[in-house]
Amino acid sequence: KASGIASAEHLRSICEGANGLLFVSSEDAETVGGVFSFGRAVGRVWVGSDEASLGDIQVSEGYAKRPEGWSE
Repeated sequence: KASGIASAEHLRSICEGANGLLFVSSEDAETVGGVFSFGRAVGRVWVGSDEASLGDIQVSEGYAKRPEGWSE
């Protein structure tokens, strides 16, 4: 739980007051519902002028891990 709180605080410090871009790919989805997993849209988020996505930043700074077998 403590690591989850630290991760959320890190995201807040990056995102608060910033503009961002959300990308949700529908390339492999047969229906609109196909872009959702557990009721949530699956996508990537970039904030400000960062070239790295929030997920990439969280992983590189030790707040998250890539799922086993993950490929870009």
